[in-house]
Amino acid sequence: MRRDQALEILTDHKDKLREKFGVTSIAIFGSTARDEAGPDSDVDTLIEIERPAAPAFINPRASSISPIRDRPKLGDPSPNALRQH
Repeated sequence: MRRDQALEILTDHKDKLREKFGVTSIAIFGSTARDEAGPDSDVDTLIEIERPAAPAFINPRASSISPIRDRPKLGDPSPNALRQH
């Protein structure tokens, strides 16, 4: 997926995500953000919400956010930490 496609999808759904899940901001990072994604690349996102929640996975083919069953080990998931990558 190209960077502009990912941003368009997020922009199109931002009001629904804000209303339904309390999303305050979404950022993309990694290969998609750099416009270097290949056909098998995923879209790395950092989602900030106004209330605590369990880690989740947004499936672009699904109509909602599904929880992560096997949590990855995270370092510092803040926007400042991600800017290093």
